[in-house]
Amino acid sequence: RDVDRLAREGDIDWSRLDSVIEDLLVDGTRRILGPSSRALFESWIQLVRSSYSQLVLDVPLDAVERDQVLPVLLEDFFAPCAAQLLVQLQAERPGPDLARLLDAERAPLASVFDWLDEKLGGQFDKCIYPGTTDKAKSSRDKLGKWRNGVDLPSGQSLKLLLDDLRAEPKGREHAETAAVWLLAARA
Repeated sequence: RDVDRLAREGDIDWSRLDSVIEDLLVDGTRRILGPSSRALFESWIQLVRSSYSQLVLDVPLDAVERDQVLPVLLEDFFAPCAAQLLVQLQAERPGPDLARLLDAERAPLASVFDWLDEKLGGQFDKCIYPGTTDKAKSSRDKLGKWRNGVDLPSGQSLKLLLDDLRAEPKGREHAETAAVWLLAARA
């Protein structure tokens, strides 16, 4: 509800758009990725923001309702922007195969988990949660739900998973790239 409200207010007050971008996108990625989020996402976010502003200001939409324009914006503006980001991320931080990540038949997080499985030489969830304790089992069950698309992780859950991956000697090498791709797959 808050995002929707801020979006409506942003139609009138463009400074609201900047605060939403900063609060939700920039700060949100920074909490999970740390300092590398600025280099990976900031230029893309600014490009999308300026392109969106130019589009909305240049194309008269007075006679069109928000619910009529949204599908067009999603398909013809935001989807290509997202594709551009994925290609940029793949060039800077090679990760899971993009075709597998975008496969409509499977959960995007499953592609990242499969990539991590390959990198760690086995199921990564058993690598970082090897025990049989309640916590290890609970963590593996949670990851299984994410892998199957039953549930989506919160930002905090991703951060905790990445902290555990960074703490595992075999996972440490791939943790920063995994962070980028887990965040992208979650989105």
